[in-house]
Amino acid sequence: MKRNSDLAKRFPAYYRHDLLNKRREQLGLSVREVWQQSGVKENSTRRVFLGEASNKHVFPIALFLSMDWKMIHDFDLPEDQFRRAVLNGGSRSGDGNRGR
Repeated sequence: MKRNSDLAKRFPAYYRHDLLNKRREQLGLSVREVWQQSGVKENSTRRVFLGEASNKHVFPIALFLSMDWKMIHDFDLPEDQFRRAVLNGGSRSGDGNRGR
């Protein structure tokens, strides 16, 4: 039980918002740029990066950032293995050229 309570404190919405933030920073995007380009409303986008959003809002942002959905929910993934959470396809680079 202690492990679950620790996770609840670190990740209140049960997804790895720290990975989403690292990916956003890696792409050189601000939160504002993500909400403008992803189609998710501003307040919802901010809540995603704070770890307070529902999967309904997390999924489109994860997709936009080319993040592996399974890895975003892997609480045992150490920070030094962050690259595993990023999809290798590269079709979405976060620059607005989605799928082109």
